[in-house]
Amino acid sequence: MGKPYSEDLRKRVVAAVETGGLSCNQAAKQFGVAISTAINWVRRLRETGSVAPGKMDRVFWLCNGQVDIATAQQAIATDWIAAYRKYYEAR
Repeated sequence: MGKPYSEDLRKRVVAAVETGGLSCNQAAKQFGVAISTAINWVRRLRETGSVAPGKMDRVFWLCNGQVDIATAQQAIATDWIAAYRKYYEAR
């Protein structure tokens, strides 16, 4: 799982759009991030008042639903063959 960009970078990109008069496209190019990333940061600021990253949930998405990582790790550590059958072959 990727690491979130620093809050400082997020603030600089959003400030360039909000007060610097740049478009999201221009700010993204200037700071070396994807255009969609700049758009999402500006949207996050307008909706929540913050550019801080949201919580990164550690969840396995499997064919038969979600399994949190602790449950999956426990199942694999206990009996990986049964875990494979339960979570992978069930698709």
